[in-house]
Amino acid sequence: MADPATTVRYKRSEFPTLEKKGCVDMSQQRKSDMLYVLNSSNGAADCRFQNSNGLWCNEGPAAGLITIHELIVCHSQKRNFHDDGSRKYKKKMCRKMDHDSENALIMKNENNPSGPSVLKCWKMGTKIKSADVQPKKSKVLPAWETYFYNTVHISVVAYILYCVYRASNKYDGLLNVYDFEPGWSFIDREKDMSNYEWYFFYNLFWIIIPWYIAYISLDWIAAHHLSVIHRRQTCLIYSLIVLTHLLGWKSLVLLCVHSVVMYLISLFKSKVLVWILSIALISTLNFEPFISWMRLLNPEDYDGKSYYILMFTLALTHLRYTSFCLEHVEHVTGTSSLQQDTDTDKLYMEIETEIKDKQTDEMKFSLMDAFVYIFYFPLFFCGPIITYDEFSKQMNESAQKPLQEKQMISVAFFALRMIFWAFFNEFILHFFYFNALQHNLSVIEDMDLWTLSGIGYCQGQFFMIKYTVMFGIPSVVARTCGIEPPAGPKCIGHIYTYSDMWKYIYLPLGGSGANIIQKLLCSLGCFIFVYIWHGIEYYIFLWTLFNFIGISLETLGYWIDKQTAVCKFKDSMPGIYRRMQGLVVVPLFVMSVFTAFCFFGGSVIGYMYFQKFIVKGWLKSWSIVIVVVYCCMQSSMDIHDRQKMKKKRE
Repeated sequence: MADPATTVRYKRSEFPTLEKKGCVDMSQQRKSDMLYVLNSSNGAADCRFQNSNGLWCNEGPAAGLITIHELIVCHSQKRNFHDDGSRKYKKKMCRKMDHDSENALIMKNENNPSGPSVLKCWKMGTKIKSADVQPKKSKVLPAWETYFYNTVHISVVAYILYCVYRASNKYDGLLNVYDFEPGWSFIDREKDMSNYEWYFFYNLFWIIIPWYIAYISLDWIAAHHLSVIHRRQTCLIYSLIVLTHLLGWKSLVLLCVHSVVMYLISLFKSKVLVWILSIALISTLNFEPFISWMRLLNPEDYDGKSYYILMFTLALTHLRYTSFCLEHVEHVTGTSSLQQDTDTDKLYMEIETEIKDKQTDEMKFSLMDAFVYIFYFPLFFCGPIITYDEFSKQMNESAQKPLQEKQMISVAFFALRMIFWAFFNEFILHFFYFNALQHNLSVIEDMDLWTLSGIGYCQGQFFMIKYTVMFGIPSVVARTCGIEPPAGPKCIGHIYTYSDMWKYIYLPLGGSGANIIQKLLCSLGCFIFVYIWHGIEYYIFLWTLFNFIGISLETLGYWIDKQTAVCKFKDSMPGIYRRMQGLVVVPLFVMSVFTAFCFFGGSVIGYMYFQKFIVKGWLKSWSIVIVVVYCCMQSSMDIHDRQKMKKKRE
């Protein structure tokens, strides 16, 4: 049996070579909280899957695929093992387990010279002893080259920000006066308020924060004095009363009608019918006479705010009731989104199905359960979206395990972060008028490339911070009540709100299969849904189209990266490979920039940027763009590598 000291980590790009080393590629497994320990009959390998990042494997003498002797699955939430002999291992062959920890336990083979091999257990998240070798740090590029890229990156960002600040002062008198309002008194500058989404929700939060506080208090009292069912019913009644006050009873009835109709369709046990009705209902937000009819629900809505919040909340409600109904159909019919590509995958499927059955036994699918999920007040207005299976599981866990002091401190720190970013956004709008500048086409035409680049950069960063706050503040309330929503956006242009919906579209269409053409077609299905959900507009079409092209090219690149010849080249000349990788990324990044301009400013702004950068550009400007973007990409990849290394050490 292999000495555990020889444990090494393999990247995804090295998966094709694992068969020769006696390991099984488990990259298709979706659940990050599942750990798999494979014990071969000849002791050739011991593998586990960790957080979709890679595979740990002990090298062994076997050539070819191993024969699976037994499969042990550790579930991080349940903290138990799902196999016939698990209790024996737990009592006789493992050390004392910390059941207060939410981390899973890692089981490894250890060679015992004086007797048969035994299993030893370590808690995930702690430093494993000599049996776990830390990944080696490898400097792919020379230090001076990395410092050069970082210096260029920082310098360029600082300069384009200065260009935006200078343009804000230069063109101040030419901008629309209705795009500004009096700023903070101690700054003595006007504030750009032309980004309506931020302006609307920043003011809305001041209205609903008292209702958030009341909800937290009510939920805390109900958790201590009522049963689980009565707690949910009490919170649902509170949510409906408050939403009636904030939205109006007509708007609330419309949301309820949508939800009830979808629920009734799910009783037919057909995912196809659910999707047909789902797309039909979301389409009513884009076509007449439905738009005019919904405007009539609030006849005194002279400024359009009631209609705006109705459209926003109805779109989010659509995602929730679609998630609920698809989970309902899957529960009734016993179907699953997971794909079975190999015999090994079928074995994994049996284990995952067993665990999912135990989870779904705790999931309820009555109309009241649908309303509890759809009208969950903390996440109702802005999200983020959490799928029903995850919501139901966390609701059950929150009823059994109240927040500890350490968790409350974490939530309080997170709340302070959200408050800081909210005021930071307000602060920069006093000095950087990138939103108002983009609304004036004559001013945009008069700007140089550096200033245009700065406006695009500011738009992207503002978008990220805006949704960090819009998702973060509701998440504070939800986390206080025991619900852990998805994290906020990590980068500009990332479609976070809908990533959880991919499991309902991408996987059932066969997206987890090995065929690259099938993967691209499934991705196309996802982007079509995103296009319909955002609104059937030309600039949305351009945005989704070029994003699909970009992701398709990246998928093709990942496939090429896994080929044996490329892996050998990467191992033999990592520095040259890294530089080539940076050059390949440059055109993809430039294309993503243009799609972001279309999304933030519309198709006209996107076309003007395209004319400035590409059509009217010349060799010197193209060269500058390529060099600058290349340096920024190398700097970004270096930051990404350091973050991955930090996570591995932790």
